[in-house]
Amino acid sequence: MKKVYKRLIIFTIAFAAIIGILYYDEYHNYFEDGENGSFDIAVGETFTFKLRDRGSSTATVWLNPKPGLALEYSTFIPDFLEQGCDGCAGTGIYRFKALKPGSYTMKMAPCPPHQDCTEENTQPSNVFSVTVTK
Repeated sequence: MKKVYKRLIIFTIAFAAIIGILYYDEYHNYFEDGENGSFDIAVGETFTFKLRDRGSSTATVWLNPKPGLALEYSTFIPDFLEQGCDGCAGTGIYRFKALKPGSYTMKMAPCPPHQDCTEENTQPSNVFSVTVTK
């Protein structure tokens, strides 16, 4: 009887750990509109975050590119991937690389197609503080 309880406890702990890891990966560095974050990294390292994206009616843009940071990768995953929904909202994934030491403020904002969104004419939806060390 003790073996059954022991196996049940081990199974429960393993199951909880797997669920925790999957949940952490899904929502780690995920930001809704109005949520801000910070990153502390070294030169040459990358950092990734996920933003809620409204779909084809807007695209998320980096309003104030900085010479010490470079956008290395971005992609969009629609909420209804299996249905092939054009224009659906989803998650934008952005990976940046640190090029120079310094402190940077990144401003991200939704921008309608064919509109020139700049820091001067667009309110950011997310602001990130990035500290890059040597």
